[in-house]
Amino acid sequence: MDTAETVLLAHEYCLRTVSPMLRVLHELHRSHSTLFQALDRNLRRAEGISTAHQVILLVLAGEDGLASSEVARRTGHSKSRLTGLVNKLEELGMVTRAPSDSDGRVSVLRLTEIGRQVVTRTRAGPREVNDQILDPFSAEEREVIGRFLRHIREIAPGLERKR
Repeated sequence: MDTAETVLLAHEYCLRTVSPMLRVLHELHRSHSTLFQALDRNLRRAEGISTAHQVILLVLAGEDGLASSEVARRTGHSKSRLTGLVNKLEELGMVTRAPSDSDGRVSVLRLTEIGRQVVTRTRAGPREVNDQILDPFSAEEREVIGRFLRHIREIAPGLERKR
């Protein structure tokens, strides 16, 4: 049995044996993984970056010169995760990092010309993917999908068990 068959059997087993709620979690996880693996492969092939890097570039394209902590907040990355992502973008010449003029402890991130060119080439990608994902759904269904996803984001912090 090859890997694809094993994954398919595991998926079918999960669908038969877990509660409907866990199936939602399972489908969300699989959808997220499949989608972002494909998008990351495309971006890596074209630009040498991942979607996580692209989000940083898009945030800075919207407002350049932000503190790294603000970029972390806007992208949903931890500060340590952002540091690793920015290191790669710096290596590729897409962003610069410098101490803030007002507080030397704060790092300010700026797009370089290379970074701006990458943004120009890739900016339409997320919109096109969103359109492709939502195309088969009516306006009402799209509203429900949006409400569902916002609901998940809103309740997720409260799902963490405190010990």
